Amino acid sequence: MNNSHFKEVEEDDTEFYVYHVLTGNVTTEIHYHSSAQLVYAEGGIVHVFTDQKHWYLPARCFMWIPAGTPHYIFSTSQRLIYIIFTLKKKKMKVAF
Repeated sequence: MNNSHFKEVEEDDTEFYVYHVLTGNVTTEIHYHSSAQLVYAEGGIVHVFTDQKHWYLPARCFMWIPAGTPHYIFSTSQRLIYIIFTLKKKKMKVAF
């Protein structure tokens, strides 16, 4: 899986971003994001690891990953569909 676009997403000023991928055999390096993520396993099985726990995310389930949480994702499913929703904190503008 190519994660090169995530750097651009982190730097972009948008408040919401959706990444959808159909793949198999996913392994990411340990990483974290400045924005929270909602991971949805549309098909297959996704394993999400942090330094404290291992979560098993079956198909049609969601998992919230708070901003700044180091994690990596692993799956050996032959056909894996997962969606990552990146939710950014809105920058407050002072009106006075």
